[in-house]
Amino acid sequence: MDFMEWALQVARAHPQLQDALITADGEQLSILLNDGRTFTFRPGALLDKNDTQARRTEMLNQLISIGIKHAQKDSPAGSAEKELTATSTNPPRRIPQADTPVMPIVREAGYFLRSHRGEDSMVYVPLTDFIAVGLAHDFPDTIQPIYYSQLEEEGIESGDIFPTAVLNLRQLTTTQALPSEFNAPPSDGAESADFSDPQDPDAGNFRQALAIGITKMAEADVLSILHPPNYELSWFCDVEIMQQLAAQVSMHRPADIPLFVPATRTNLFIVFSEDPHLADFFATLAAEQGATNAVYPLPHTIAADGWREWVPLPGSRLSKILSELRYYYRSRNYREQLNYMERWSSENSLKSYDLYTTAAGEKVTAAQWNATDETGSVPDTEYLIFHRDPSPHPWDTEEPVHIALQSHIARELWPAGFQKDENAWPPRWEIKGFPDSATLAKFREAVDRII
Repeated sequence: MDFMEWALQVARAHPQLQDALITADGEQLSILLNDGRTFTFRPGALLDKNDTQARRTEMLNQLISIGIKHAQKDSPAGSAEKELTATSTNPPRRIPQADTPVMPIVREAGYFLRSHRGEDSMVYVPLTDFIAVGLAHDFPDTIQPIYYSQLEEEGIESGDIFPTAVLNLRQLTTTQALPSEFNAPPSDGAESADFSDPQDPDAGNFRQALAIGITKMAEADVLSILHPPNYELSWFCDVEIMQQLAAQVSMHRPADIPLFVPATRTNLFIVFSEDPHLADFFATLAAEQGATNAVYPLPHTIAADGWREWVPLPGSRLSKILSELRYYYRSRNYREQLNYMERWSSENSLKSYDLYTTAAGEKVTAAQWNATDETGSVPDTEYLIFHRDPSPHPWDTEEPVHIALQSHIARELWPAGFQKDENAWPPRWEIKGFPDSATLAKFREAVDRII
């Protein structure tokens, strides 16, 4: 556990913060009290990290108590993104003014799953299996996520407000008669890419422009969206603009596939499939895994029907790095899913997203289904393991079982045993019962199959 995760745990356990909203942004801890007062501070700048954990906990609790005593309403939060994460059973009830825009926020699945409280949660729509877009009020001092209960109180349908939020995002970067274009050769500094739509009758004299940073990371050519501040990643939800951006980039680098990387809440990177330093770039991201503002730093391609996660050919250094990144961030999201599902599904067997090593030494994701599991579900893993312990009774003739095979092959050979869980996100598969002897025999024959 890193320092800020520990600080969050201590803050959430503080007796005076049971109904507060707490967020960690980089090295800053921001707290909104239930009476509307706020305060922000950097625990790392005020505590000695070499002290014992007990001493640090005592000192942090004292700092929180002092902050509560001196907190003020609408006090400056002092960070680039001051987003209030719901930690209480009720969402914030700050009523927006007419000039408070609603903005889209793009986050990982776990961020939204943590907000579920009974029948209420933050408003969100999945964009991929592990990324979603939500809505937030953009206040001068906070980014405040919107809950379904708030929309119900105001008589607003979420389907009506999402297009407005995307339009608000575009308007924050709209300039008049902008002539600049995206220049393909990477160079230091920032360029502007012109994405005007001449077919849009409402466009008038305005052109949509994205400020694009062009730089190098670990010697790889990297583009990044620079504006608007705190909403750089929100462009991931604007599929139309991202399609135009991909087309512009591809015109100048036709041999490359542009890869979009939703790395952090303020970093949407674009890299290139044929870059010889691509593995070094993702190794740099892997070294930062676990950062509090990380989202899902895996490469994606954009097509007419939306996003697809890009997977290179196996066996390369890049493939190995991405596999490790993928496991880390998917397992993190699946843990949050289990925490959420276990609140209302105590009778079903809910399996976790785990890492196993094959006989050949390859690390793969897998879930284990036991003969004692009657009904339940498994996450979308590479492998499934079917297991039955030997019976302690001599009259029981059922043989022990331990078969590992690729998940898609198991579903092909035992279609009656699987059903896609249409209510689960990230994706899961429902299973009923255990395969019979004939099916297990097919499984054994297919353990070495790949396709």
